[in-house]
Amino acid sequence: MKSERGAVYTEAVITIPFFIMIWAFLIFSHQLTLNKIRGNAHAKGCTWAYAVNFCETGGLPAGCSPPVTFSNSAPEGWSRGPEIGNFLNSVGQAASSVLGSVGYGQEQRSVNRPNYIGGRSTTVTARHSVSCNEKPKTAGDLFRSLWSTVSSLF
Repeated sequence: MKSERGAVYTEAVITIPFFIMIWAFLIFSHQLTLNKIRGNAHAKGCTWAYAVNFCETGGLPAGCSPPVTFSNSAPEGWSRGPEIGNFLNSVGQAASSVLGSVGYGQEQRSVNRPNYIGGRSTTVTARHSVSCNEKPKTAGDLFRSLWSTVSSLF
């Protein structure tokens, strides 16, 4: 009987902390995923607002400019996938005159890690790119653009 009682206590001492760590990890991974989803949705909405606004930061909704950073060229570390990314990166500026410019938005959020896996915090990043709306052009604007292109050739 003594040995059975000791075995139960030993088993409890080993398994209860294990299950507590599993539950804590599930809660952390849930918080991490939730922050990724929220950051993704916010960055996507702000990037779309930036693109609709002709890729200018002047008329963005409140809450977009500080957490989300915008640029008209791909930020460092930006990747689009190996197949299409290599093609688009090689086309680069030449295609922007035909296809229009692209606006890039990026947001980073920090998530605290539990102490038992090292504490501190980890950063989640959301990145989006959208083709910018083109400003309405008059016939004079088109002529000046064509003239500057032709004159730059000579």
